[in-house]
Amino acid sequence: MTSNVAKGGAFQRWVKSYIETNYPGSVVHNETSSSKAYFDKKANEIKYFSHRNDILGCIDLIAVIPGKKTIFIQATLHKATGYRLKEFVVVPWNLDHCIVQLWQDKGGGRKVIQQLSQHIEGGCVVSSLTTVGEIIRGKCDTEIFE
Repeated sequence: MTSNVAKGGAFQRWVKSYIETNYPGSVVHNETSSSKAYFDKKANEIKYFSHRNDILGCIDLIAVIPGKKTIFIQATLHKATGYRLKEFVVVPWNLDHCIVQLWQDKGGGRKVIQQLSQHIEGGCVVSSLTTVGEIIRGKCDTEIFE
């Protein structure tokens, strides 16, 4: 049985490969999770655990594509997005200079890309995630980095 960490890592590698294949000249950094070993005295064996290693506490990949803003990506297998939005808003993003996206693997070859947007409402910054594209079996219906 494949662990959730392994599935998440595979999805991150897929995102990296997708961008590098479809956007020639791009460079993508993939921040992978790391694992640590410890000796469990009761079980008398070595056990492993992994922990999140996200950039800025919420980013898995950074993509630099010629002619585009720098793209910060969180890749997830989770269906709920509310807690990811809460992680995003902790960082003081300047969306004039970068793009922040959440890529979700929905299964069945379907990936959904949502992008962070911000506006002022009543003197406060309001953040939200808006769907900007879908990738179905490797084919994307829109330009996802505008």
